[in-house]
Amino acid sequence: MLFTFLEEEGVDWNNNADKGTLRSSVVIRKMTYGNQSDEGARAHAVLMSIKETCNLRKENFYDYAMQYLSPTSKR
Repeated sequence: MLFTFLEEEGVDWNNNADKGTLRSSVVIRKMTYGNQSDEGARAHAVLMSIKETCNLRKENFYDYAMQYLSPTSKR
């Protein structure tokens, strides 16, 4: 498993890209003085995961969230 990057096209040999995706989450957590509860930590993790997924899909996170939260949304 350690050498997957040798066998699979498009797999990087390091995790620098992954570290970059976590940076915004860490900055937000620090600016808000961290999570005050386990529930808050879970909510933050879920929101940041959705935000990063939107970034990878080239979708606007705010628009996605508003559409998801609208009363007529089909979930």
